[in-house]
Amino acid sequence: MMAAKIQLIGIGASPGKVAGRIKRVNTLSDLQQVNSSTIILLEDSWPGVALGLLRARGLVIEFGDRVSHAAIMAAEMGKPCVVGVHKATELLQDSMMVELDGSEGTINEH
Repeated sequence: MMAAKIQLIGIGASPGKVAGRIKRVNTLSDLQQVNSSTIILLEDSWPGVALGLLRARGLVIEFGDRVSHAAIMAAEMGKPCVVGVHKATELLQDSMMVELDGSEGTINEH
């Protein structure tokens, strides 16, 4: 029996649909592992994430809303972003392949 695929819903903060691998970012050193196939996962927004967001494919933030600092940066950079995703840091694991839809506010495991 296969485990159910994870499907999460939040608030679409920056439109666009991308697929990529999750990387939870807690520190500046975590940003060194971010590349063009990465979807950054944050518990909460913090200004330092801009350095990795330039290289990342998209952004998921567990807390916050459309006017959080990282969500605004994502929108300005044209990166899809979903915020307010309940239990995102608990359910999404590093290297997990997901599809992020910043228009609909969804994250679906591939």
